[in-house]
Amino acid sequence: MVPGPGSNSYAAPGPSGVTAALTAEGAARRALAIVPVRATNVSQLASAVGARALRTGSAALADSAEAMFARATSLAPADGWLLVSRIRFELSRRDGEHALASARMLATLYPEAALGHSLSGAALLLLGRTDEARAELLRARSARWEEDAGEQRAALERLLAELGLARASQTPRP
Repeated sequence: MVPGPGSNSYAAPGPSGVTAALTAEGAARRALAIVPVRATNVSQLASAVGARALRTGSAALADSAEAMFARATSLAPADGWLLVSRIRFELSRRDGEHALASARMLATLYPEAALGHSLSGAALLLLGRTDEARAELLRARSARWEEDAGEQRAALERLLAELGLARASQTPRP
């Protein structure tokens, strides 16, 4: 199955994954040509170009994707899901400083939500700032999670256990 323009997943290795990624990039380019100031269109193209950059190791493509994510953010500065896509790309690129800045922006916009705090924690771990990461991850633990975030919550608990912060069994917060 070929992902549509709304797909934000990275292509699987191999010819069919490459074809799917190029198809997603082409669809994103067509959508952007139709409505160039729609932040979602810019973000979808950034995700597709970013996936190609990560797959090929191209710094120039990665820089282009980052510029597109910045443009999408400027078009819709309070759109948390656009920021999440940007942060995930920055983390995949191992760009801890940019990921942390973007994640802190997300946490500032939505302080009650767990995602900004957990992504800030991930960026801080990438930067080797373990004590600050623990604090952010603990904030994420006690924040509001999306209904379908069970897998992410479990990953957070595993990470906290690795950091020596396991919790006694208790009912998770909604």
